[in-house]
Amino acid sequence: MPTYYRISEKTLEQGVLFRIILCVIVGIFYTIFRFYLINIIVVTIISIVIIVLFSFINGYLSSLCFALAPSKAEKELKGKAASCMSLGWSSGIFLGSLYSLLVTKNLINLT
Repeated sequence: MPTYYRISEKTLEQGVLFRIILCVIVGIFYTIFRFYLINIIVVTIISIVIIVLFSFINGYLSSLCFALAPSKAEKELKGKAASCMSLGWSSGIFLGSLYSLLVTKNLINLT
């Protein structure tokens, strides 16, 4: 691994801790903005910023996991570990998309 690409468990832990802190902060502020701001444009802009921020954080953390995990597996199990990670990632995307479709369908039926 090149020296400029330093990935460690500490980097991953810091990323996860940052995401947890961000979730708490966003939850507090989003609740405040949602209930006390009448302007829907401001709430929409804040929602878009939150989604963009979380997408970058999730992409960064998943890249760290994919880069770090094979180095933790035994030599003969690295291929299987990579396959399991890919299966889990693909399954998560599929289930998230399916859940999104079900929620959207139910929201459309409610209106």
